[in-house]
Amino acid sequence: MWAARELSTLAILIVAARGAFLLRFEFVVPDEWIAVVTPAVLALALVQYGLLAVGSVHRRSWRFTGVTDAVAVLRALGLSALVVAGLKVLPLPLPGVLRLDGLVATPWSVVLLSHLLA
Repeated sequence: MWAARELSTLAILIVAARGAFLLRFEFVVPDEWIAVVTPAVLALALVQYGLLAVGSVHRRSWRFTGVTDAVAVLRALGLSALVVAGLKVLPLPLPGVLRLDGLVATPWSVVLLSHLLA
């Protein structure tokens, strides 16, 4: 049950990031951007997922969702937007970790759309 919930959350974040790229390029991604899409989608989704996990959003009972739950989700996604923006502005070399080339090259509109769609 736990694995299915976590995988479905990650899948939703990946679909949101992929959808952001499609919306940004009006559903026709140019050839020069094809190599950037996959690493950027994975990086966006992993940052969002990590901060949602840190904010314990997955532990909330969504059957009885209220304003406090919505604030927790918005806080986690807002913080992940700031982290992604920081990684775009200050690309740090991280040896042996996910390459950030795709994330740095990602248009700002994709970062914003990804967080709005998630």
